Amino acid sequence: MPEMSLLIALVLAQAAPRNAERTAPPDADARRQRLAALLLRDRAKKGLGPRFDIRGFHDEVLGGGAMPLDVPEKRIAAWTAEGRQGGARGAALH
Repeated sequence: MPEMSLLIALVLAQAAPRNAERTAPPDADARRQRLAALLLRDRAKKGLGPRFDIRGFHDEVLGGGAMPLDVPEKRIAAWTAEGRQGGARGAALH
């Protein structure tokens, strides 16, 4: 029987991180999303310098609706690159 309890302990230990992610409190998710948005904003500010416009940033991030966190990263990277080149969607519009 000791082998069985060790096996159960190993299975539970492996499952614990997955269960913790599934049952993360909503405020933890909100904090993670807020931090991701702040990091994206800082990256865009550094990339665009004085051409950065917070309204354009918000339009780009929020305009796509609900999406996984990797999608806004790609959108902001493209928006920043286009803004550096003076593109139509760039930060200078607002």
